[in-house]
Amino acid sequence: MLDAVRKNLERRGFRVSVFETAREAGAYLDREIDGKTVGFGGSVTLREMGLYECLSRHNEVFWHQHTPSCMSAEQ
Repeated sequence: MLDAVRKNLERRGFRVSVFETAREAGAYLDREIDGKTVGFGGSVTLREMGLYECLSRHNEVFWHQHTPSCMSAEQ
């Protein structure tokens, strides 16, 4: 089933990467996303992957669960 999803996305012009583990996916994103502004919404998966902490080391990352002290989620 995952192979069919991958093929359908590629046929529609998306670049697709598939990983065996969340750790592999996180390491890939850490390598590929550098010096960018990144934002993501609520996601237990991203939280469990530690993606905010990982990407924040070399990107500007916005996530409502980690708002700077000078901002609020309502602003």
